[in-house]
Parts: sequence; C-alpha cells; structure tokens
Amino acid sequence: MARTILLRKIGEADLSKKITELEQSLDKHIHNNTGSQKIPANAISDGTVSGSLQSQNFITGTTGSGWKISADGDLEASSGNFRGDITGATGTFSGSLTIGSGNNVVKADGSSGLWVGNSTFGSAPFRVSLAGALTASSATITGAITATTLTATGTGYIGGWAIGSTTLTGGGVTLDSAGTITGGTIQTALTGERVVIDSSGIDSFDDSDNLRVTLFRENLIFKDAAGATVATLGSTVDGYQVLSTSTVTIAVNNNIELYSDFNDTGSGSIVMGKRILPSSDSVDIGSTSTNFRDIHHSVSAMVDGITAPGTVSGRAQIYVDSADGDLKVKFGDGFVRVIAADS
Repeated sequence: MARTILLRKIGEADLSKKITELEQSLDKHIHNNTGSQKIPANAISDGTVSGSLQSQNFITGTTGSGWKISADGDLEASSGNFRGDITGATGTFSGSLTIGSGNNVVKADGSSGLWVGNSTFGSAPFRVSLAGALTASSATITGAITATTLTATGTGYIGGWAIGSTTLTGGGVTLDSAGTITGGTIQTALTGERVVIDSSGIDSFDDSDNLRVTLFRENLIFKDAAGATVATLGSTVDGYQVLSTSTVTIAVNNNIELYSDFNDTGSGSIVMGKRILPSSDSVDIGSTSTNFRDIHHSVSAMVDGITAPGTVSGRAQIYVDSADGDLKVKFGDGFVRVIAADS
C-alpha cells in the first residue's frame, strides 16, 4: 500500500529564515561564543589536510590580516608566541629582532644595525652600524687587523711597545709624539758598515765590523782596522788639540787659518813638527790683530808658482809669483816686495 507524504509549501521568507538558522548552527561548531575560532575534533579526518587552513579574515601580505597554514608547511600570521625552539635554514625579517629584554638585550634592525647591552642603539656598549662602524669597550683579536688609520688614546701594548697617551715605550726606548727618541741604542744596521748611537757616544764601523771612529763627549777618536787609535781630536784646559801617531792631513777648499789667543806681550807659539802642505793657493797664519812670536818648524812648503793674489786689507801674503818665479810678500795696502829672486 503506497504511503502518501504531504508537502507544505514554503514561502520565500520562511526559506531565508531556515537558511539563517542553519548558518548560525554551523557557526556554533566553528566558533565559540567569545569569537575565537576553533576547529571541531571531527573536522579533519585521518589527521591530514589536503588543502590549507586559514582564518575567515585572512588577507595575505605585510598589511594583511588573519593567518594561513598551507599544506606544504608555510605559515603566514601577524604575530606568534613560540614556547619551544625555532629552527630554519634561512629567514628574512622586515622589522626588528630582539633577544632578551630591557638593557640585557641583543637587537638588530634594518635602519640602525646590530647592538648589544642597551635597548637604544646609540647607548649600547657594543654596536655595529649598517655602514660597518664598530664600537666596543674592549676586544681580543687573534687574527690580523687591517686598517687605513689607527688611533689609540689610552694605554695598552703593540708588538712589545707600551702605548701611552703620547708615547711608545719599549726596551728602555721612548718615542714621544713630538718626535723625540730617548734612551736605548740607535743603529743604521745590525752588522757591517753602520753608525751606532747610544749613551756612550757615536761609533762608526766599517764593512768588516771594525770600529773606526768614536765621538764621546769632547773627544773624536780615529782608529785603524786593527782597532788601534791613530788620531784623537779632543779638548784640553786651554782649547782643543789633535794627537796623532802618523801624518794628519787637513784639506780645505780655501784657506787654513790658525789663530792663537796670546797678544804681542804674551808668550806662546804655534809649534809645527814638520811642514804645512797647502791644498790650495795659500796658508793664512795669524789674524788681523795678532802676530805669532815664534813659528817652530823644519820645512815650510808652498805652491811653486801662483797668480799674484788680490790685496786683502790687514793681511800680508807670501807667495811664489808664477810670472817670474820670485818669492814675494804682498801687504794689506797692495805694496809688493820681493823676498827672494828666482835667479
């Protein structure tokens, strides 16, 4: 026997009401009464999602909203709180990164750089700007430092040298910022031909390491290759003297002038052991105001023939005239007298 089912005609208003009631019923399964979104326990079968999960208000992009988890594991959200570790191969942060809180913090961003130890970049004891400028209170560096300029205003050490505010000190030697070197030994080479300067004086060595010249206080000492002293130029009570065990040669371009400190009524003399060999045209003995009482010598030699010298006021010049071979004297007023004729 057939069963008859009576159908009631539903108007458009009733249909719209039923649809609204159905939407509200479904919304209770997805949302709780506080507005937080939840996924019912039976909404995902077999623990897998074939597509993606996202909030109803999800809009992608840096100015978007909501959240989305794609099937391949990508997460997009506005913020998050992770109670465990975060592990990733790479990452990009468009804002800032903060590790820690307060001034016990490590921070980095794309406008200032990287800084540690203070919440503000400019006050951090360690900071690196985006331009590469490094500020730190101390550093221990085991490798090389390459720099175009280096400025140290405090103290420390570099290569065994102590750094002062204006000095470098090491091994008894101090170099100050004014360019003065104090103490120690200065030498132009370690071995061979060199000059050595220290507190005892100045020494000059030849290429065989033999000490040849020493300057100590008022004494200038000359030595031969065997180390024996051959001449000494030094001071005495009354002046300076040259002591030599061999010939002393004085070479000049103009005149050799020998002066004595006694006057006409005093005593004294210039003592010449053997001879004077001038390298130029004349030997000038005496001065305009002093004549020597005695000149003791065995031989006096001069050039055998020069052009008559010009007149020198206050001086008498003895010479051999190349024009006639005579030995002459020319006085300060220009008068010439023949001492000995070459005949």
